[in-house]
Amino acid sequence: DLAGIESFEGLWRRLEASMDLVAEAAHLSAVGRDQAAAEAPGGNLAASLVVQDCIERCLGYTQGGARYNFCNWDIIGTANLVDSLVAVRRLVFEEQSLTLAELTQILAEDWAGHELLRQRIRSEFPHFGNQEPETDALASHCIERFDAILKRRTPYRGGVYILGTTAGGENMHIEFGRITGATPDGRCAGEPVADSLGAAQGRDRAGVTRLLNSVASLPHCLLPTATTLNVKLDPKLLDTEAGVDAVAALIRSHFSAGGQQLQFTFVNREMLLDAKARPDLYRNLMVRVAGYSAPFTSLWEDMQDEIIARTEHTAS
Repeated sequence: DLAGIESFEGLWRRLEASMDLVAEAAHLSAVGRDQAAAEAPGGNLAASLVVQDCIERCLGYTQGGARYNFCNWDIIGTANLVDSLVAVRRLVFEEQSLTLAELTQILAEDWAGHELLRQRIRSEFPHFGNQEPETDALASHCIERFDAILKRRTPYRGGVYILGTTAGGENMHIEFGRITGATPDGRCAGEPVADSLGAAQGRDRAGVTRLLNSVASLPHCLLPTATTLNVKLDPKLLDTEAGVDAVAALIRSHFSAGGQQLQFTFVNREMLLDAKARPDLYRNLMVRVAGYSAPFTSLWEDMQDEIIARTEHTAS
């Protein structure tokens, strides 16, 4: 329902209301599962024996006996949300070239007949991952607000809810993307959403240093569950001592700036395309998928295509 949204601030209020609905659904789901676990025969006795304070409190860890009782949830597609908000603000409230209703209809039709607009959004608008103040600040604000909204609720075992961006299945950016319609950032229906805390695929165009700085600027203290930052680097960087030193400098600078996690895949697009076409020649080609590594040829096609679509960086 778009009625009553007359400004970006009004859109944000509607977004926060949606966040609250999602948080409530997540909370009720967690309470149901945790209550069932607490009432199950045996109470996870073996595990509770080695969890701090369960013996002293005479309670299993599923019943609230643990010293630390946080419950975690993961948020997926943060970069798509940020990029979409920027696009809506630009098109609807600044340029006023479209109404919200018109943009919604374009998305419902999966950009049919509006490819030029889609490409303009992808190529000309700000995107998270390029160290731009607008997108970096908005990404931080989205994380801060959802964390605050989630913490209005108390888990079944007590404690607090905490956030991460990895997702339990780690490939959920593929699965969620498959069931998500077109989004205002130029993404088509069914395409993967952004992987963990990274930029949307191919949108980090200003170089790897700026990508790392964008991610490091986020409030990682609010993401203790886990985050993942996958970066695809040119394998030629490892051919020289200077290249190795440059990669080492990237790692040091990222964590000095506040980053939480970083992992590289040293492959280029041509190698991945050849591996997809001739898998028998690349059985030992390992790539970073989400929070883990796997042989590229063992991945299903959607996952292979998502890795190929990631931006290939040099160490600059």
